[in-house]
Amino acid sequence: MSLQTYTLTLPESRHPEHSSEQVRVKIIDSLRYLIKRLFNCWHLQMGRPFTRGTHTYRTCAKCGMRRDFDCNTWKMKGRYHYEQVARADPHW
Repeated sequence: MSLQTYTLTLPESRHPEHSSEQVRVKIIDSLRYLIKRLFNCWHLQMGRPFTRGTHTYRTCAKCGMRRDFDCNTWKMKGRYHYEQVARADPHW
């Protein structure tokens, strides 16, 4: 009877020179998010729900960011986002 040893390695641990860079980027992104949440708009003044077509949303009265709204549960859902603006002139 033979005894075999199996080692499982995660993709991040195969290249140690890249994993430290990835950790650094994740830490910087987390700090950026925290600073934005602390010092930017907290979206406390949300307007009433608006429906355009089949899309319902609420808009922050201070900064203009939107958040999707579910009319069935009467709750906001998803992340805050700005409305995507379509450009009429592609050379603009």
